[in-house]
Amino acid sequence: MDIYSPSKPYTYIIRLVTTGQVYYGMRSANTVSPEKDLWIRYFTSSKKIKKLLAQYGKDAFTCEVRRTFDTHEQAACWEKKVLTRMRVLSKPDIWLNDSISGTLYNGTNRKGQKHSDEARRKMSEARKGKVSYIPTAEQKLASSLRQKGIPKSKGWHHSNETKASIGIKHRGKVVSDDTRRKLSEAAKVRPIRQHSEETKQKMRESAKLNHLKNPRTHSEETKRKIRAAAAAP
Repeated sequence: MDIYSPSKPYTYIIRLVTTGQVYYGMRSANTVSPEKDLWIRYFTSSKKIKKLLAQYGKDAFTCEVRRTFDTHEQAACWEKKVLTRMRVLSKPDIWLNDSISGTLYNGTNRKGQKHSDEARRKMSEARKGKVSYIPTAEQKLASSLRQKGIPKSKGWHHSNETKASIGIKHRGKVVSDDTRRKLSEAAKVRPIRQHSEETKQKMRESAKLNHLKNPRTHSEETKRKIRAAAAAP
């Protein structure tokens, strides 16, 4: 367990002695050290715990500070990790938590219910400094293809910016002899793809159209090589 420092965010566990049920949470708005805060000033933000507290009294519970953190984000991340790993929402007979980080609930009807002030404060702090997420055109296309069940390779085109980024990343890379050998062996067993006559015709027409739009001329060096290859026996 960490050495406690004043005002540090922390995670904690509360146990109701009569039933053995537990509640795991985090706190980051404390102005004193965790051991002087938990169950002295702070009694969790859970409405369920507050009802049980009113029913059984403060002495019916035991509490323990589990871990301290340097930032709110670290504490919130750890709380979510623990609650998710322990599957608290599927074990209501053991866990008193009815949500994970205020976003995942145990299936109860939340219609008309509002977030507590503590939950809203946590969400506000988590969003501070973050730039609003705006998906790119590529991400929108990928999402659309996934929803339609279409493989990503179909209809997928990288933007010019992405192409340039990929090119810069791979520029100057040297493929090792071992990698070349593996690629060669894989190519030997790869089935040869045969285009249908209809596809071949479409490819020819497309090539002609592209040539008309962007006429391509060979360099003198390339022309010389072509003539030499054609003249070879």
